Amino acid sequence: MKKTAINIFTFVFAAILVTVNANAVVAAPRLTLTPVSGSYTNGSTFAVSIGVNSETEKSSAVDVWATFDKTKLEVVSIIKSTNPPFAFEMTPKFDNTAGTFQFSCISTNMSAFDDAVINGELAVVTFKTKAVGTAALNFTCTSGSTTDSNIFNSDINDVISCDANSVGSYTITGDSTATTTTTTTTPTPTTTLTPTGTVTATLPQTGAMGATVGLIVFGAISLASALFLKIL
Repeated sequence: MKKTAINIFTFVFAAILVTVNANAVVAAPRLTLTPVSGSYTNGSTFAVSIGVNSETEKSSAVDVWATFDKTKLEVVSIIKSTNPPFAFEMTPKFDNTAGTFQFSCISTNMSAFDDAVINGELAVVTFKTKAVGTAALNFTCTSGSTTDSNIFNSDINDVISCDANSVGSYTITGDSTATTTTTTTTPTPTTTLTPTGTVTATLPQTGAMGATVGLIVFGAISLASALFLKIL
């Protein structure tokens, strides 16, 4: 009897584990970011892929509303994916002053027969970094609201699970270009020393070399004559 009770308990416990694990792997319709994190230098650009996964829900329309850290990031462009999960028209808008962007993906064929499970990249957002720090990127999403991020099913009901949406966090490091410091050296003035010994005067240039020589010769003769007369 005791052994039978143990077997029943083991069976029930195993069934509970299987149920819990099964529920754990079942994900809800959500929006995704790729990558959700990264490190980039200030002044550089990087791209983030915006995707959707409707899981088991058929869908033909998605709204993407998001906020980003406007003090550290700015949107450069929002471009539709080259291989989207369904054919749609996109109307992107962004506001770098407010730190927001949004776009809607409306199927180009609204036939209910074309609704399908969607899973893939919708658009690529290119950001430019403008300040060092950690910048957040989040989807604007409130359960039950249709004026934010949405994934509409075939019955035009919003089936997005806000808690399942990706959350982005990006690290911005120092400037992408090294700062060059220029050091200016002020030359030391050259001091001209005045000699303290005998100063030799320089005769002015008269411009007439012959006259100058003549005066020197005349002076020498006069001096010699005076000495001669004195001796006599």
